[in-house]
Amino acid sequence: MKALYRISIFCNVIAMAFIIIRGSELLTREWVQQNAAESEILPEADAQQQPQAAVDMQMRGAEDTHKKTAEHVSSDTGETTTCDTIYHVLICDASRSMQQEEIAELPIAYIGKNREQLAELLAIYNESPPMEELEKGFQSAELIAFSKTDITVRKFYESEDFYCCVVVEDGYLVVYDEHRKDVILYTDIQLDDLPQELVQEIIDGKYFRSQQQLYHFLESYSS
Repeated sequence: MKALYRISIFCNVIAMAFIIIRGSELLTREWVQQNAAESEILPEADAQQQPQAAVDMQMRGAEDTHKKTAEHVSSDTGETTTCDTIYHVLICDASRSMQQEEIAELPIAYIGKNREQLAELLAIYNESPPMEELEKGFQSAELIAFSKTDITVRKFYESEDFYCCVVVEDGYLVVYDEHRKDVILYTDIQLDDLPQELVQEIIDGKYFRSQQQLYHFLESYSS
């Protein structure tokens, strides 16, 4: 009996040892598999984070570009004209269906001005244009292009057709065509023989709309 009892205890010990060893092997294998799974997940997470990091860098780059562009635009709006700025004048005459461009001398008042200041000067010019402009049928002027190197002003006219213009040369009245290019008639009327109120008008150039008006004027002051 004692022998059987000892054999039974020995078998139980062997069985318990087998169970413990087997259990530890299973636990070890599960732990290794879990670690391997985690090591596979981490690279995937890194792979997901890398594109996001690239996107963040692109966004920061776009923001920097936007800031630089804004700074560039801000500096452009601060441009002012100089004595070297080219002054383009676009002349539009509605009555003659004419439009032409010419390069004129930049007025001194326009030098050192930015776009806003120049627009204000033109607004003042529109309110009180020079007499010579009014005689040409001046209506308005507007700034249509501005930069440090070039500006363009468009002027609108509604001029009337004239027959001729009387001016003074060497003290005598001379009749030119309406464009003051070709001589129509030389007269023997001296400027000193005219009334004082006409002297300055003749010096500036007196326009007549018809041949009849011209002859009437010349007959009035001929000797």
